[in-house]
Parts: sequence; C-alpha cells; structure tokens
Amino acid sequence: MVPRNAWPDPKKTHLGMHSYTVLRGAAKIEILLRNKAYFVRGPSEKKQFTWSKHGGPNSAWIAACTHAGVLP
Repeated sequence: MVPRNAWPDPKKTHLGMHSYTVLRGAAKIEILLRNKAYFVRGPSEKKQFTWSKHGGPNSAWIAACTHAGVLP
C-alpha cells in the first residue's frame, strides 16, 4: 500500500514495528503504519497527512512531499 518511494532504506536496520523515517532532502517524513499517516518534520512546519483524508497512501505521500518541498 505504501508507495515505493516511501519504503525504508534496505541497508539500514529498522527497529520500529509500526513506523519508520524516510529522509528526503532536508525533510524527514515519518511513515506511521499503525495510524495510516505520514508526518512531515523538516524545513517547513510539522504536519500530518492521513491516508483517509487525502484519498489513500499515494495521494497522501504526494501531499506530504509537496508540503516538505521535495519531489515525491
């Protein structure tokens, strides 16, 4: 369900069972699997993008990346 660009880095060890962080440029985007949302931490203000409100995981990913100022 999560877009390919939002998958975790396969070279890193991931200890979280319900979330992980993806670095995109100067922004950090947390993928919250339990909450079905993306949380943007970065150069702009912090904001959460839920999958249900934005029409699914792909649309929410595009909205989160746009808010963070990076390409999806």
